[in-house]
Amino acid sequence: MEDDKIAELREDLAKTLAREEAKRNRMWDPVERTKVLLATLEWAEAQLRPEQRRNTMESALRRQALLLEQMKKDGVIG
Repeated sequence: MEDDKIAELREDLAKTLAREEAKRNRMWDPVERTKVLLATLEWAEAQLRPEQRRNTMESALRRQALLLEQMKKDGVIG
């Protein structure tokens, strides 16, 4: 009985969240929303230490070196 109530509450919550998200999305101009999302991502990226940042030349080279090391260890390459 209690499991049914919990399941019903979860269902209601999921419906409410979907409805509110749809309402929020209707209020945004798609171009403006994209600009805000990109600015937010740029800001978040700037908050990271340099070694944690994504898509930098240094991080790409570091990932490549780790991948090559793992491939050598696994015998995939010589």
